Amino acid sequence: SNLAEVILRMIFLNLGDVATFPFIDPPAPKSIKDGFDTLQELGAIQKKTKSKNPKPGKPNENKQYRLTQIGRVMAKIPVDPKLSRILIQAQTMGCLGEATIIVTALAIADVRQRPADKIQAADQKHALFKDPTSDFITLLNIWNAYKAAEKKLTSRSKLKTFCADHYLSFKRLHEW
Repeated sequence: SNLAEVILRMIFLNLGDVATFPFIDPPAPKSIKDGFDTLQELGAIQKKTKSKNPKPGKPNENKQYRLTQIGRVMAKIPVDPKLSRILIQAQTMGCLGEATIIVTALAIADVRQRPADKIQAADQKHALFKDPTSDFITLLNIWNAYKAAEKKLTSRSKLKTFCADHYLSFKRLHEW
């Protein structure tokens, strides 16, 4: 599994080395390296100085890195670092509202349903929301349609019917 979030929080909370932390089931050195690589790519951490022990997953790995300003913000957002990085960038670009909707959708199970016996019907209903240029805009379209239906429809049962008619999970949309 991706250890980026664990590593980010451990560095932020000064919990010591990932490689020597007393996990019940210690992660593989490659997983630790991948986590550090992800955090570097996202701009959450950067190397301090040259290390005598540059092999990832070895003791003192955390001491080779420091959190960046972005990393400190990311550590305070309780989602996967890739998603928190999207939110930080979205704020900079002035589209935080839309990005929050998209990131939240990515953090939960897909709201679209495709029953085995009604795949074609579900695909036709889902096509109403589809944006040919972006799966992310498609998610935003689903959200906007749901929120519009929520305002327009006068009862919870009618909203559930809207979701069923469009092969959307009411429960997941409510969670979203």
